[in-house]
Amino acid sequence: MPMVLGVVPGYLEEALADHTWLAAAHWRRRHREDPVLLDVFVDATSGDSAAILETAQDVPLNFDPKQRSHGWRQVKRFTVPVANPDDRSGGQRTGGGHDPFELVP
Repeated sequence: MPMVLGVVPGYLEEALADHTWLAAAHWRRRHREDPVLLDVFVDATSGDSAAILETAQDVPLNFDPKQRSHGWRQVKRFTVPVANPDDRSGGQRTGGGHDPFELVP
């Protein structure tokens, strides 16, 4: 799957919410709610409030396969509601769990 699907005008949150959810079919069926709330992590900027920031240890410092190491960075986390194309609940919350008719054609 390509990493860049295009550039759209507007804010990041709106662009993600309007985009089709690209999860694998088995993952979409597993998470039947509509909309699905997806976690998004973006680099923190100097204007972000310290109260909403988290740290992530995912900045590569060393690519040695025997002793790979990662540094820290500050990130901002938020959720984006995205439509689930496999939602079959008709807008009703079923509570998840086992669906005995899932494999019946």
